Amino acid sequence: MALIAAGQTVIDGVKGLRATGSKAQVVILSFNASTRLIKNLGNNASGVIVTQVLPSEHSIRHYPLVTEAQELAKAKGINDVSPVMLESLRRAGAKPSREKIQAALEGMQKFDIGGLEVSYSPNDHSGLDFADLSIVGKDGKFKR
Repeated sequence: MALIAAGQTVIDGVKGLRATGSKAQVVILSFNASTRLIKNLGNNASGVIVTQVLPSEHSIRHYPLVTEAQELAKAKGINDVSPVMLESLRRAGAKPSREKIQAALEGMQKFDIGGLEVSYSPNDHSGLDFADLSIVGKDGKFKR
């Protein structure tokens, strides 16, 4: 398994690792999970594992949240749902501020987001005790 140094971009880090001939398994954080990441990695994307704090957008059978996101995307003519599309916050109101967002989050206790419960408090900002993994297949698409 390879860890990419904090100062490097993920794309440069993975490409640099592969340029050395390394076959190490690469695992990256969820904020890097996108079709743009795969495109930028090119042939280096295959086999990269991405951790996600929400269910994989392909786990439609297991989480109503994913089913709803897929249906909303399809209605808008969007074919590929990304992990980022599963994240949103409306509870802070029309003009969100740092304080409003924090208050909205800290007021969420055992909030069901479609098969998963989210909870925050003034002392716990983790929100969700969940992690999922996706791997980039040889076809350049995320797999379970």
